[in-house]
This record gives sequence, C-alpha cells and structure tokens, in this order.
Amino acid sequence: MKPVSCASAVALSLLLIAPHAANAANSDQCEHLKNLITSGTAAELRHRDPTYNNYFLRHPAAETFVVYCTNDYPAAIRLSWDTGRAPERFFNLVGLTMKSAYDVDANKSADIAHSCLSRALKVGDAVTSKIGKISIECSAFKGTEGGDSVEIHQE
Repeated sequence: MKPVSCASAVALSLLLIAPHAANAANSDQCEHLKNLITSGTAAELRHRDPTYNNYFLRHPAAETFVVYCTNDYPAAIRLSWDTGRAPERFFNLVGLTMKSAYDVDANKSADIAHSCLSRALKVGDAVTSKIGKISIECSAFKGTEGGDSVEIHQE
C-alpha cells in the first residue's frame, strides 16, 4: 500500500468536512432568516423538516409559507395562495417578509410582487423581478382554481 502524504491527508479531510461545514452554515443562515421573518411578520412556526432544513410557517395571509434551505441552494422563501387570485393581504405579507428578511421597502416589495404576478398571469409562465440583489420569481395559474406563488431569494 502506498503511503499517503500529509498534504493528501489534509486535502481528503477537507473534502470530507467541507460539505458538513457548509450544511451547518446554511442551517444557521436558514434559522436566522426564519427568526427574522417570524418576528417581522407575526408568522408562526408550524414545523421544521430536519432532512432538508426547511421551515414551514403559518400566517393567515398565505396558504403556503416556507423558508427553504436545501443544502445545495441559497435560502429561498416561498409564499403561495392556492385558490384564485391572491388578496391584498397576501401582497402585504410578501412586502413584510422582504422587509424582515432583506431590509427592503415593504410597500415597494408588495407592489413589485403584485406587478410580477400580473405579468406571470399574462404570459402564462414564471416571471422574475428584482429589487437590488433580491429576486422575486412569480407564477400565476389560470383556470377555475387558479393560484399565485412567489419565491424570494437573495443572489
């Protein structure tokens, strides 16, 4: 058996440790983001999925409210209204969420989300808008049941 050099051993150990360190950092970032959102929006934690490190929140202005922190991707926030067009309180929650998480203007964020969803409904596909380094991806579904969805993440 060929001896392993010290440099090779260190490189191998870094390869084994680095993903776990990234997962821990992502976990800390995700929990911090969840804490900012719950304190700034009055959303409540429903449950945490430890496998993928996702936080499922509850708020009356959104039918789905999740902070996604899957290990290989940047943290993202998804809010959706699953039946029909989202009411004004949904857009207000999007604005408060963006203010809480990324310190951007709540009214401007709500307006951008509203226009983003309107464009998505017209084109029938996802549309992305930006506020600085914050991306808002919007999807609006047609049909009798409809539904609106907003995903927010920082680049």
